Amino acid sequence: MATMTFYPDAHPESTTVDGFVRTAQYSETWDTIHNAASGDDVQDANALNPCIMIISGPIPGRWQGILRGIFLFNTSTLPAGITITQAVLKLYGWVAVDNLHITPDVNIYSCTPSSNIVLALSDYPNFGTTPLSTPISNWNASGDNEFIINDLSVINKSGITKLATRNACYDVADVEPTWDGALKSSYFGCYFADTTEDNHYKPRLIITYSLGRSWGYILG
Repeated sequence: MATMTFYPDAHPESTTVDGFVRTAQYSETWDTIHNAASGDDVQDANALNPCIMIISGPIPGRWQGILRGIFLFNTSTLPAGITITQAVLKLYGWVAVDNLHITPDVNIYSCTPSSNIVLALSDYPNFGTTPLSTPISNWNASGDNEFIINDLSVINKSGITKLATRNACYDVADVEPTWDGALKSSYFGCYFADTTEDNHYKPRLIITYSLGRSWGYILG
């Protein structure tokens, strides 16, 4: 077995990007912000960002925003003919806040941003809903959060592997949380590729693989 580790590019990006896109309305229904065709805020050049977030509006039953994270990896340098046996996404946490008292979680999903090197507001709806790992609710705010990818077909051996973070229990499930106060937020944050810390803090996709069998012949 062998392993390779991949990271998104820091800004300015050349092949891959990481960051987030979110809605940022002041007072809308859950359906309006959840089903929005476009976001209101996008970031792809910060060292520290939330990777999921839900923000309440100013009055009961109204909401301000949902945030979704994007993590792209150039996995085209994987050797030809390999069999991938495991893929693990590691996100190094720096904060966990639950001011809404909704006990959020986070899981990994596919995404299809319009560009591999810059994020856009129009990327907000471009997220999958099929879970690719096991959700985490006890977010490690000072260390690694490890997601073992359960569908190895999402690893692009000849191009860009595109992964995303979403809150599973409310955002993906499309279940409106219980409103628990005006302009409060619940979110998990992690380090992104633009951190000046060492690579251990950056988003990391670690792929374990085996090489194809080579057959030899004995001539008598």
